[in-house]
Amino acid sequence: ALCIIETTQIEIGPFNAVDERQAYEEGEGDRTLAYWRKVHWEFFSEECESIGKAPNDTMPILCERFKMIFP
Repeated sequence: ALCIIETTQIEIGPFNAVDERQAYEEGEGDRTLAYWRKVHWEFFSEECESIGKAPNDTMPILCERFKMIFP
């Protein structure tokens, strides 16, 4: 194994409900909510397009929190 993780929390909610904590803990870019929304909107827009859907602010997304068990 390269890494083993344990999921500690799963939340499904609307895109526009993601908060600063989630953005920071995800650790991408400058860790701000503005950055998170920009890059994730781009990603989800492409994914929606590939299945013939239009992205929107209330589309459900899954956020996962986990801890590393083995590095």
